[in-house]
Amino acid sequence: MVGELTVYDVSLRVGARFGLAPAEVYLHRGTREGAVALGLNGRRNTIRVDELPVEFRVLQPRELEDLLCIYKEQLKRLRRR
Repeated sequence: MVGELTVYDVSLRVGARFGLAPAEVYLHRGTREGAVALGLNGRRNTIRVDELPVEFRVLQPRELEDLLCIYKEQLKRLRRR
């Protein structure tokens, strides 16, 4: 079985080859945790950039995917404060 992250990574690379970029932030396991830490619904497949805090909206969806995944633990800690 191919996981969500693999599907995302392959899709991102195929799209890049054709000059296409994601229009929304796709949620897989890591990004889902980051999104939930921000109070968003983690049961969805994608979130729009305008649903994120205003400070994050300067980033592209692919960059936001990285941010939510890489910094999910820090976002969880911020949420607890």
